[in-house]
Amino acid sequence: MTKRKIEMTWRCSACDTVNKGRHKVCQSCGDPKGADERFEMPQDTAQAATVTDAALLKLAHAGADWRCGRCDAHNSGARASCSQCSAAREADSPSRPPRPDPSFDGETEPQASSPSAAFGVAAFVTFALLMFGGWLLKGWLDERPRDVVVAELFWSTTVRVERYAAYPHEGFAESRPEAAIDVVNKGPRHHHDEKILDGYDTEHYTETVPDGTRTETYQEQVVCGQDCVDIPQSCSETCTPDDNGFATCTETCSGGGQSCTPQYCSETRTREVPKTREEPRTRQVPRYRYEPRAADWFAWRLWSWAPNRTLEERGDTLPVRWPDDAAIALGVGLAEGEDERSAREGTFRVAFDDDGERLWLSLPDEAALAAHPLGAPRKIRVVDGVVTLVSEDEK
Repeated sequence: MTKRKIEMTWRCSACDTVNKGRHKVCQSCGDPKGADERFEMPQDTAQAATVTDAALLKLAHAGADWRCGRCDAHNSGARASCSQCSAAREADSPSRPPRPDPSFDGETEPQASSPSAAFGVAAFVTFALLMFGGWLLKGWLDERPRDVVVAELFWSTTVRVERYAAYPHEGFAESRPEAAIDVVNKGPRHHHDEKILDGYDTEHYTETVPDGTRTETYQEQVVCGQDCVDIPQSCSETCTPDDNGFATCTETCSGGGQSCTPQYCSETRTREVPKTREEPRTRQVPRYRYEPRAADWFAWRLWSWAPNRTLEERGDTLPVRWPDDAAIALGVGLAEGEDERSAREGTFRVAFDDDGERLWLSLPDEAALAAHPLGAPRKIRVVDGVVTLVSEDEK
């Protein structure tokens, strides 16, 4: 990284003369350099001459210019007193010439942000907020309490009857339970097929066995050098104003050197490779046959509970009806030792009308169904398609 100094220029606002940065007074009309006449960078800094004169280098390294607090004259940083009124530098004004933007290239003023870009960002943010607000509003509207009317009822009641009796079964001895009664042997039946050894067959096959080695010649790739390519060096220069009519230019370089990859050559090598041969072999392979086997088949009876009959009622008006005892007829026509038991279950649902839409709600029992007669007004809430009643506390 190398650095050099170049000289900038400034344009006199009185006579439009371009002056070198070293001069603080216009070389044409003698008008002093004003605060609004800023230093300008050469159009092509790479072609700008490097400052080598010892006197100019002293000015370039003297630091930023300063403005006299007494007469407002523009002075070089190398001066300890004002060139116009001889006032000491300590009396200079605290307000100094504005430092040029390092990105300013002498041709184009820095551009402000595009109004259209700012408008686009604002529009996107507004759209996102509206979408989010709409989503929140939709969720609130979906979950708000609704005023509805009971429009339809449905109920079904079921009684399932099981009978305890001696039921018939059949099977082999291993499947007959100890509690079986009235066991009857119904003679032999096919039980399974038994696998029986029925001699051996001679099988011929070949086996691969070692048979010494042989010498094999082959080619092997080995590293025998390098292939290198020169990498060109890339340099760039950045110039920064020193606020005194000069600028410091810094050259930064990257790249250079070489990029190398291994170079391979082919060499002849030898190695010992195992040899094999095929030898015939024989072996004895077992041969099987399958013979049927029979076992006694039994019939028996076993006391147990089993479904016997199902009775059902259903409707869409109140009151709810259950199958009556006469229809169920528990214990009628039972033999000695037999018994019956029943289990009741029901489905109870009510539908609400919400602007022509039917919203169904399942209820736990018939008492809950009876609490919602047709035409009764109700408040409900629907969340993710699930209907719930709004309690008095929530109202």
